[in-house]
Amino acid sequence: MSGPAFSGFVTGYLCYDMMHYAEHHLSMRWGFLKYLKRYHLRHHFKNPDHGFGVSSPVWDVIFRTKPKDS
Repeated sequence: MSGPAFSGFVTGYLCYDMMHYAEHHLSMRWGFLKYLKRYHLRHHFKNPDHGFGVSSPVWDVIFRTKPKDS
């Protein structure tokens, strides 16, 4: 893997991981961030086989893992 590709991969993963941490540990009280937190926590506590989208539910639409109740 080339240097730019590797650094892009690492940057993308760090962004994903920070968002995942924030959804679990920070208070997101408004707008789209509040929606993402609720969407992701349903994955953990209501339907673990669906709702994997951490930074965007678009991936759940693409991979057909979007929960039926959202």
